[in-house]
Amino acid sequence: MKLNTILALQKLPVVDRITDLGIAYNNRPKFSPHVDNIVSKASLRAKLILRCFQSRDPVLLTKAFSVFVPPLLEFSSVVWNPVLKQDITRLESVQRKFTKRLSGLRNFSYTTRLSYLGLDSLQCRRIKADLSMCYKIINNYICTQVVSLCTFRLPNKPGVILENYTNLVSHLFVTVIPSPNALSLCGILSLSVL
Repeated sequence: MKLNTILALQKLPVVDRITDLGIAYNNRPKFSPHVDNIVSKASLRAKLILRCFQSRDPVLLTKAFSVFVPPLLEFSSVVWNPVLKQDITRLESVQRKFTKRLSGLRNFSYTTRLSYLGLDSLQCRRIKADLSMCYKIINNYICTQVVSLCTFRLPNKPGVILENYTNLVSHLFVTVIPSPNALSLCGILSLSVL
């Protein structure tokens, strides 16, 4: 059921999909349209790298890939970080297919190819971006009122526990919290994200 919204005596149009600040989402709100869009663009760019370079050196091609493709796949990922397995798989498929097409790496597993090329999985990179954002929010490096919605406490054992977080911040913290719980106490109290 679609509801009519009126603003200043004007009926606002009902749309199924919208793009705001480069991030596309639908009226549910799910970010599958955004994932579809960036996977399409990133796949095309990865294919162009393989087609345009005369060199078949995996290290050179990986550097070109790292410069031109991940920025498309990671732009503002703390906002739209996928939760659907199909979206996660589609995003990872761009890097998976690219590394498989590099000379001498076709018969190796994806994790072996990543290790050989010195790359992280895209999911790992998104988790690092989420952790970095979480650190910045907790330490007030970003002007936001999100921290006021949470209660932070350090337990007797290493780790950070969040209590009373709302749906507004649950996406970021549900994604991030399992990783900080594995950190040591000095890692939690660190003054730097590096």
